[in-house]
Parts: sequence; C-alpha cells; structure tokens
Amino acid sequence: MDNRSKITAAEWVIMEVIWRRKKASANQVIKALKDKCNWNAKTIRTLLSRLLNKQSIVTDQIQDRQFIYRPAVGKKLCIETAARELVEKVGKEKLGIAAVEIARQAVLTKREKTELRKVIKSKG
Repeated sequence: MDNRSKITAAEWVIMEVIWRRKKASANQVIKALKDKCNWNAKTIRTLLSRLLNKQSIVTDQIQDRQFIYRPAVGKKLCIETAARELVEKVGKEKLGIAAVEIARQAVLTKREKTELRKVIKSKG
C-alpha cells in the first residue's frame, strides 16, 4: 500500500484544504481552518510536516519566503486506501453492515448510484 495515501483523520482535514485550493501556504491553510478546527498554528504546521515527510504533499516553490504546498497524492487514491483499511479493520464478512451505513449517509451522484447497483447485482 502506498504510504502517501494513508493519511490520518487530522491529516485529511489539512489535505481537504490543499486539494480544494490546488496549492497553499501554511498561513493559507491556517486561515482556512481557523473557524473549522480548534487547532493552533503549530499543530497545523506539524501536520503539514508529517504530510511532507510521507510525501503526501510537496513543496515546489517559495513565495514571499513561504513554502507553497501542493498535493502529491489525489483524493480518489486516499479514499480507495481508506476503504481498503476499512475492509482490513472490519473484515470482509461484516463489511455489508459498514457499506449499508455508508450508503445511508452518502450523497451519491447518478453515476455512483448506477455503479453501486452494478456491484450489488454482481454479488448475487
């Protein structure tokens, strides 16, 4: 499993900002999360450092003496990794319970609903 796509819940919050913006400085991430999280700036910088160390994000330019971060891994891959981790944690035999709960909470596109129906139908 690609470690870059294996991110914690706290790291996910940071990644959401970077995925949405495509690139961001630490100060931009801090500002974006100011009202959403009760985290101080040092916590956010620590999470950025962890993401950088596992190569989930990269810095490829410096703007006004600040690092600019951009995603090195896509959201889709991180979702797929999280799903595989759920299968490992819950077990294939009990995954149906989790799938039903996820489907209840999800906002699905028409395409996703069609794909989900195909998967369920293929399971017999």
